[in-house]
Amino acid sequence: MNCPTPSKHHLLDLPPETVDEILAHISSPTSLLAVARTCKALASLVIPNHLHFRIIRAPMGRTELWKSILRDDLHAASVRSLIIQDEQAWDADETSSKIPPFAGLAPESRKERALGNGPGQLDPYGEALPIFVSAIRRMFKLNEFAWNRAASTNFKGMDDVWTALQELGTVTTLDISDHPDGDGTIEGTIGDLREASTPRLTTLKVHTSAFDHQADEPDATPLIDMLLHRCPNLEVLELTLVVHRHLSSASMSSLLSNATWPNLHTLHLTEGVGCSVDSLVRFLETHPGIEDLSLGRMMPGRSWEQFAQALDTIAPILPRLKTLECSSAQAAALLKPSMVTLTSLSGVDMRDEIVVDDYFGWDDEWELEHAEDENYEEDTTVPIPSPWKTPFLQRLAACPSIRYLGVIHYENLAQLEVLATIAPQLTWLDIDTCGLLVDSVEQIAQWCAFYSLFPSLKAIRAEHLVYRGQHGEYSMNENDDCIQALARACPQLEVLILWKRKIILIRDKAEQVGAPVRWISRMLDASEEVDGEVVYPTEQ
Repeated sequence: MNCPTPSKHHLLDLPPETVDEILAHISSPTSLLAVARTCKALASLVIPNHLHFRIIRAPMGRTELWKSILRDDLHAASVRSLIIQDEQAWDADETSSKIPPFAGLAPESRKERALGNGPGQLDPYGEALPIFVSAIRRMFKLNEFAWNRAASTNFKGMDDVWTALQELGTVTTLDISDHPDGDGTIEGTIGDLREASTPRLTTLKVHTSAFDHQADEPDATPLIDMLLHRCPNLEVLELTLVVHRHLSSASMSSLLSNATWPNLHTLHLTEGVGCSVDSLVRFLETHPGIEDLSLGRMMPGRSWEQFAQALDTIAPILPRLKTLECSSAQAAALLKPSMVTLTSLSGVDMRDEIVVDDYFGWDDEWELEHAEDENYEEDTTVPIPSPWKTPFLQRLAACPSIRYLGVIHYENLAQLEVLATIAPQLTWLDIDTCGLLVDSVEQIAQWCAFYSLFPSLKAIRAEHLVYRGQHGEYSMNENDDCIQALARACPQLEVLILWKRKIILIRDKAEQVGAPVRWISRMLDASEEVDGEVVYPTEQ
């Protein structure tokens, strides 16, 4: 018996509401865009009704935006990522201007929205807040919520936002940048986070100045309790605590001594936090899945030698580590030949001398340990030979898998040239030149000679060598001599990084090595050719 051949139906043969339901299950904007490119009919459905709503970036005062979402369940259900920006953010995304107008929206409101002068912006936390919360409650597929609280705001009612997020039960990512005016407590920040945190949470990023407003030294106990008891499934944890008004940092020793997150792969504990040696060793030893690690200098601060000694007495740690951002002192302790997956190291210092007080903050544990030592005398305000440079370079040489190196401190090129012997395999050099602009032919030649020491170099940070060309094509052309010199010095060079832009070198494989190259300038995150793109050098 022959089975009947199944009939074929085009997606557009289905009713529009059915197509919308299918598209609503596609979370990725990239995938939606691929669908939109198949034909004009699908593009007319995908772009205005789905693509523009997957990721929304806007200040909370965009009242008309939240009203438009409230009017349509399809649009509310389309939102996966909601990023609330500062009302004064210079790069605020004009999301509301992309939202298609609704029949019930008055013409004058449409004009206000398009101009960015909606009534919600004039009174952002009066009319906007209840409408904003109501809109959140309709976003039942929301996965990511990011909030930037401006330093100038101090309003009540945000508890409703956090409660709404918790009631949704769908949010897995919280990204909070919180800068309150300050009343001597941190309950505003941590209380809000406690309300929003659920076992579903896998990513938590917190950048807050709330601890800086405490009358006493920063106490992270409420935050630590929340992390230990309400966030059992974390995969990503990033904490930056601004504590400029205090001598000491907030201790994370209790967190590191007790936390167990089997799926953790990204840990960034940077500004304003510190810990003991034992707690940090214990945490790194019990979390072998970490792939991305970033540590502030007070982790564990001036006890870096004890940290290195402790790590040398245990089995190799962090077998999956790929990216490490830390000081040279920490790198001297952490880098091991067993880290065969490590490809990126940044934050290191190549200076021959350092000033301890410029390098470390106040370290309570260190001071207590040495308070009764009569033989301990140290002037921490004068330059001393770097105690960690030699062990750092030795450990770096033992990690040939590293391809990217970021240097944040150096004094002269001679201090950098040793890297060519230690790590000749580098393909990407990111050297922070602290605003230096090289403009003489002699200086450019010196930098080119330095880069030529790395035979595999493909990318460099080049703000010190290349002018960005703010005034059009001619000023960009002025960079050609420098770019040609770099291309000749580094035959494998492909990209120059300039702040938020990049210069891509176009090499003709048929031409001889050292022949002039052409090049283009693009935004850093651009991956495809842009219409009207200029290829340099152009005719003068």
